[in-house]
Amino acid sequence: MQPSGDFEQKAPESGNNDGQEQQQPQQVVFRSPIQIGIGLQKLGSVRATRLLEILAAAQYTDDGLAPAVSEQLQTIGVEIKSESRSGAEKLVGLIQKRAPQTFPSSAAQAEQAKRIELNNRQQEVRLQLIKLAHTGQHAPLMNGGRCSRRGKPSDAAVVAKDICHVIPKDLSARPKRMYMVCTASDSVGEDVALQLIQDMLLVAQAEGFQMHVTAHNVSKDTGKTLTQLAGNHLVICPLDQGLFSCWAEDSGEINADHIRVPARINKNDVPKLEQAIRVDREKRGYRAGIQELDYPEVVRAINRIGISVAEDGKQAEKAALATVLERKLVHHQSHIEGGNLLIGTDAGGRLFALVGKDSVAATRAHLAGADKELATASVDQQDDHVRKVIGQDLNLPAERVFFVEQPGQFHLDMGVLLLGNGIVAVNDSRQVLQLTQSWLAEYAAQLVKQQICTPAEMDQELKRESAKLAKGLQEMARCEAATVRDIVRASEVIAQTGGKGLKVLRVPGAYPNSLITSQMNFLNGEIGTSGTGTGYLITNGGSDRRAELAIADAYLDAQPALKTIYFVSSGASAASLEKGGGIGCRTKSGTG
Repeated sequence: MQPSGDFEQKAPESGNNDGQEQQQPQQVVFRSPIQIGIGLQKLGSVRATRLLEILAAAQYTDDGLAPAVSEQLQTIGVEIKSESRSGAEKLVGLIQKRAPQTFPSSAAQAEQAKRIELNNRQQEVRLQLIKLAHTGQHAPLMNGGRCSRRGKPSDAAVVAKDICHVIPKDLSARPKRMYMVCTASDSVGEDVALQLIQDMLLVAQAEGFQMHVTAHNVSKDTGKTLTQLAGNHLVICPLDQGLFSCWAEDSGEINADHIRVPARINKNDVPKLEQAIRVDREKRGYRAGIQELDYPEVVRAINRIGISVAEDGKQAEKAALATVLERKLVHHQSHIEGGNLLIGTDAGGRLFALVGKDSVAATRAHLAGADKELATASVDQQDDHVRKVIGQDLNLPAERVFFVEQPGQFHLDMGVLLLGNGIVAVNDSRQVLQLTQSWLAEYAAQLVKQQICTPAEMDQELKRESAKLAKGLQEMARCEAATVRDIVRASEVIAQTGGKGLKVLRVPGAYPNSLITSQMNFLNGEIGTSGTGTGYLITNGGSDRRAELAIADAYLDAQPALKTIYFVSSGASAASLEKGGGIGCRTKSGTG
């Protein structure tokens, strides 16, 4: 496992001497000279600048770099920031000469070089890790040239005080297994699915959970690769019968002794369910306020309805898994797809549930179809009944079940992430717009400087792309504002009933396709705490490293219990997101 910045910074020990704070030497431990050289050239000026700041500003032990080289580092830094391979190689040579003991053996270097070269291929596994090295003192996080103080290593997410039938989707979760499906019917292709499985396997080895992969009608080559990967951290379950989907998150909840699935919907009733959601959306005022020609991707995202479990009877997948694992199958009364249900803990450890309003409408229609008295009741009475039924399914009091507007996405987990301790991250399309427009301006300046186009041509293209982005993302922001309002109301209710309330954290987490980036989503993923007590988040990789750094800063600063963020392969992430979901949609955490 390698840090995404290709280094770990050990925190300084600080103390007081006659009222003056003295900082002890730091040491930067590098993984491989070849990785630094290739990595800096690949990652560009943002990461190179941060590394240079650490190298030039820090004091070092005798085993580290001497301060005298700082001037040379700054000179070479100019070359590195222009992504010059020669500059990177000079820096590597300098580091290797001054601190040879920080590098592995020549054989290890050769093996590392081979692996790094493979990772440069777009379709190879690229697992990036942002990790803080912790000591007994505060651990600093480099953040755009400043040093943010982080919580102590003893900080941890609160443990849930209640027992819920569904594993929480925040740091209070302690997943023992994560489930994925590799199937020939995956529209993104077996190669991409296999790449994401390999990414997840690396995380499993680092965090101590086990991967369980259902291999459904896969090709001979894919089956062979999965067999080779199988071991202590990966169990392969080959199945050739039935219909299986790659979206493991949505069709059920996996517990140690039973599996729970949404209420089964009769095929003939699926159109009624979809219509009920559309009618309810009209009443809520949830719709795209722009034309599809303005920004097709955004309009489709807002208008999309998530009822694939009902349409395809995907509960059968979990039923087959229950048979293989010899576990009881339990049908819920409510019909909620997994991605539209978020279970979390407030700061006091009390569980709560956020349910997307589309699933509320679906459940309301399903229950009313079988209960004539309920069908004639008022909407408020129906909602009270739905809330009670969902509470029964989850084993939660009805007053801790909250209905939340869709955040411009068909499922909550595409726009909302629970970080634990009552922190609820919600995408902020306004921040996304601001960042993307600034990157567009940088990109335009580079093209003009390289004389690829004239300033006038670039200015026209930039204005057109910026206007398109603004129109689409402002529409997304309107939907997100409604989501935030519902979460704030939920927080007030939690506080009024003896809980600790919730804290909304707005983050730049979901990016549409643009002139310079492919689709990115850092809210969709798997989150939990390992057996050793360290919190981690696994999310989609991004096509722009600056977006990854921005979200890492936001999450790590807000949640001291979160120690590690894993970004799976960016190419595979983008391909999966284009088909409607990310790594969090493809993976299901389980308690056993």
